[in-house]
Amino acid sequence: MFVAVAQGFLYSAVSVAPIMLVMPLLQLSLVFRLFFSTWLNLEHDVFGPSVIVDCVISLAGASTVAVDTEIILHALAIPHEVARLLAWRI
Repeated sequence: MFVAVAQGFLYSAVSVAPIMLVMPLLQLSLVFRLFFSTWLNLEHDVFGPSVIVDCVISLAGASTVAVDTEIILHALAIPHEVARLLAWRI
């Protein structure tokens, strides 16, 4: 039942807000899951460095999607032809 409610909230969030905002916020559930799992059942789950690194990589990827393309192109000083290709929108 809770999964169905969570999916309903996800689809209603995507219908109201842009997906570039919703998905990084949705990835924050990894942080809460990691925190509450270590707090509630530390003896049952294994939390090594690889689990924490994987959560950080997932959050970094979700945050990277939310960054505006123009900011990245300006910061990296990419050649004009490549920048035009990367800034192309459907």
